[in-house]
Amino acid sequence: MHFEHTRGGGLHATARADVAALLDTLAAELAGTGFASSRRAILTAEARRWGGGGDQ
Repeated sequence: MHFEHTRGGGLHATARADVAALLDTLAAELAGTGFASSRRAILTAEARRWGGGGDQ
């Protein structure tokens, strides 16, 4: 996973894929402890709430 601040603000080119991979890893680790998530979403400036279009 690569995290780098880009000039002019915003995220790096692979940010969407990197965040999705991070969430997959976290979900797998949590599932290994017996935790079962009911829902997953990436919240953004445009979709700040659950159900605001950020569902994955």
